[in-house]
Amino acid sequence: YVSDHGKLKIFTYPIDSILYNPYYVPEVKIELNNIQFPSDYEYINDTLSFARFIEPTGNVGHNEFLAKWNIESGDFYKIKYSNPKVGKKRISIAASKENETLVEAYNNHDLMTILDFNGNLISNVYGKNWKSRDSNKIYHFGKVIFIGKMIVASYSGGNILTNERFPTKLLVFDIEGNYVKTIETGYRITDFCYDDKNNNIIFSFEDVIQFGYLNLDGIF
Repeated sequence: YVSDHGKLKIFTYPIDSILYNPYYVPEVKIELNNIQFPSDYEYINDTLSFARFIEPTGNVGHNEFLAKWNIESGDFYKIKYSNPKVGKKRISIAASKENETLVEAYNNHDLMTILDFNGNLISNVYGKNWKSRDSNKIYHFGKVIFIGKMIVASYSGGNILTNERFPTKLLVFDIEGNYVKTIETGYRITDFCYDDKNNNIIFSFEDVIQFGYLNLDGIF
């Protein structure tokens, strides 16, 4: 699935078709609207995904929220819990089918919220900058993923208006939100994913190298 927000469409690219048909073109899976639409999403099955939705709040502003989303029908339902201490939300999300657990990692607050698939709160994980007056000037969490029963999130702590906003380290938590360890990469991370066959985290960087990987054998 590939989102094209300019065309307001989500396209499908079946891998077998791409490999065997040189004239293959993608199909439109679903048409999006420009009022409330999924920006990122974790696919569980044809009728259940968990998505970060964008919701305009005026001519230039917007808010973000986590929702259950049916990619077939387009219907969505907001997750019922939202941290009451947060107004404007800028979040990254992850969903674990294995653990039936969701994570909201906040870009604009030193906060990570862990929920079950029904939207019930498991834990709010507050960082050291949670109550800082300068919190909104700092880029906190970037992308977040699940690796087994671990939650792995990139974290910056740098000025949001400079290159310091790019995370260089990964914070590792258990499924309840207890801190496990920090992994420093030394490179500015733009994105990453997990390769379960080789137990590697694969990165893209905004740095002197563009791509890299970290083997997790012996790390956790």
